[in-house]
Amino acid sequence: MSEVKMQIELTENPAIKDIIEALRLQYEGYPIMRQSIINPITNVIEYIYDAHQAHLTDREQCSYAGSILVDSTLTEMHRRFSSDVAKSNKVYTAGIKLANLIWRKLDEMTQTQRKIPITALDQITGQIVEAACLAIM
Repeated sequence: MSEVKMQIELTENPAIKDIIEALRLQYEGYPIMRQSIINPITNVIEYIYDAHQAHLTDREQCSYAGSILVDSTLTEMHRRFSSDVAKSNKVYTAGIKLANLIWRKLDEMTQTQRKIPITALDQITGQIVEAACLAIM
């Protein structure tokens, strides 16, 4: 089987811009390490991949992915709760947008093949993480 490439236009994508802005806002005043950006994004993308492969409904799963992003960023900050509702809402919404973007890409890929290789997911994760790291750090 030929290797599948999963590409996404990062420069003008509103979901990517929102995730970058939300992470920048969430980590404001905290030391940012590369893993602080990689882990939350990866957690959301892996969750959406698993949900998509299990044929779950996108609306519920993408909404839950917003919660995953909030929790993951708080974990990176060594916090259990957020005291800023506006920040949490922005991160939550960005997580939903990222999840929807990934879900649509997975839908596109499923139309052309039966199973989506994890390497394709790794490609898009790498692209998003690199764009976020460059913009935030």
